[in-house]
Amino acid sequence: MMRSPTMWLGVSGLLIIAFCTMLDIKGATMIGVLWVTFISWIPGTGASYFGEDSQVPGGEVRWDYFKKVVTVPVFGNTWAAYQWDLGNGQFWLATFTMLYVGFFGMWFGGEARLRVLLWWLRLFMFLLLLLCSMLSEK
Repeated sequence: MMRSPTMWLGVSGLLIIAFCTMLDIKGATMIGVLWVTFISWIPGTGASYFGEDSQVPGGEVRWDYFKKVVTVPVFGNTWAAYQWDLGNGQFWLATFTMLYVGFFGMWFGGEARLRVLLWWLRLFMFLLLLLCSMLSEK
């Protein structure tokens, strides 16, 4: 039991949490959890959740799936490649909802000038995206 790499990884995570808490670092728990998470992602270590050396059965299958998840897709020419159907009711419902929520957020919270500025900025960004989508369809 005392030779288990996963146990020592857990202990190291607890020590990191305790040390960060002693130093009054905000997010101490998150730092410890992220430490344990990232170390357990490294295949070939004794505490790994992935790979053929995993102590949990099926590590190789999980590693193949994980490689697919973290793969960065190729974007190519996607600038303004939106294809919105302006006759669709769902499009206008989403537009109305965005502006409605932005409008009431403007009046019921935050600094007045900033609220107005953010509302107009949202409207401008929406109109810009709409224009780009219309131009890309032609």
